Amino acid sequence: MNKKISVILSLMFLFISSSIFAEIIALKSGKTIEGKIFEQTDKYIKVDIEGVPVTYYLDGVTCIDTGKVKIYFEDVEDLKMTEEESLRELAKKYKNDGKNTVVLKNGIKLFPFRITREQGAVMLMFRGDAKNEDEYERADMFPLNEIETINGIAP
Repeated sequence: MNKKISVILSLMFLFISSSIFAEIIALKSGKTIEGKIFEQTDKYIKVDIEGVPVTYYLDGVTCIDTGKVKIYFEDVEDLKMTEEESLRELAKKYKNDGKNTVVLKNGIKLFPFRITREQGAVMLMFRGDAKNEDEYERADMFPLNEIETINGIAP
């Protein structure tokens, strides 16, 4: 019985303490904000700072530190890149990465180190600068209807 109570109390403390700690937001201006993010979109975050809601646009944010993960934001010009431009950059960066060839319906060729299929999609994994055999620098999921061929064969 005592073990059960101590486990429950430990879990409650963990839950409460994780919801109390604030995120640290680094702005491009050099200023650092500490608060709890309560809303986020692809354009902004809303932060509760001592009970006052404040909106920060992501083009002015360099990093968000949640305590568990640090999320870095690229320059806003990089974020404005179209999906096709982004895919072309991906193809260029990892052109010598793997032995596989994936041709997308838009004609872009990708060269992932590893490919896995998952529920109507394929996961393409790129090693890049990863050091260990089972590590990947990047992984991207593509629906099968966006894939022309995988190693010369229709999916």
